[in-house]
Amino acid sequence: MIVGKCSLYQDPKWRLGDKCLGNEESLNILGNVFNRGCNNASHVTNRLTKCRQSFYGLGNPGLLYPGATPDVQAYLYKCIRQPTLTYGLECMGSTAIQMRRLESVQGRLIKQSLGLSKLSHNTAFFKALNIEKIKDIVNRNVLSLYNRIFKVESPARRLMQHLLSRFICYDKTVPGTLLGRVVSMGETKRAFNSQHVPKTSVTNNDGLVDSIRHLLFTDNFTKPYSHEHLLVHLLTTAL
Repeated sequence: MIVGKCSLYQDPKWRLGDKCLGNEESLNILGNVFNRGCNNASHVTNRLTKCRQSFYGLGNPGLLYPGATPDVQAYLYKCIRQPTLTYGLECMGSTAIQMRRLESVQGRLIKQSLGLSKLSHNTAFFKALNIEKIKDIVNRNVLSLYNRIFKVESPARRLMQHLLSRFICYDKTVPGTLLGRVVSMGETKRAFNSQHVPKTSVTNNDGLVDSIRHLLFTDNFTKPYSHEHLLVHLLTTAL
């Protein structure tokens, strides 16, 4: 794979003995997809595909609506689907458009697992189910990765030390680097001081969230067209 724009009229050909090696448009290394454009568009697309596969793969066992209760759905999502969706995103910078795609797919899958309409808003029932936003998870993973790199002697640590000293001396960062993302988040001190980066709290609830949570966890919610299900649909679409 050639990284970046090739200034040659034709891509160079590589040989290993008598075998000609082709130039790939992207490489999958331990689940992270790197492309020649030096962006994570291919990786985000791959994560979306894998997440959909893990979601619809639970349909036959009856773990989608109305086969499982909302607390089971939330547990399965946080333990299986969300890690699949966010895997490796801390290693590569994401654009705002890509982050919106990830948030959109997360909201769509959760709503589908609960039998809710696409018109339902995400914020209230995300809080009711204690589900974090993709952006918060990626930011926490970025801080955790940056913190762990400095705990082990490695070439990555020496590179980070160089970039950090450059930032301290000249107040400059290299766009797209891990340090650049930590600085843009305004979490430089937290990346070094915390032994463990805590999860973002999503339990700051209000009356609407409490009402939705109460309706979600009633026995009748999994019954289609029940009063509880219709009320949740009404509360989430009328926001």
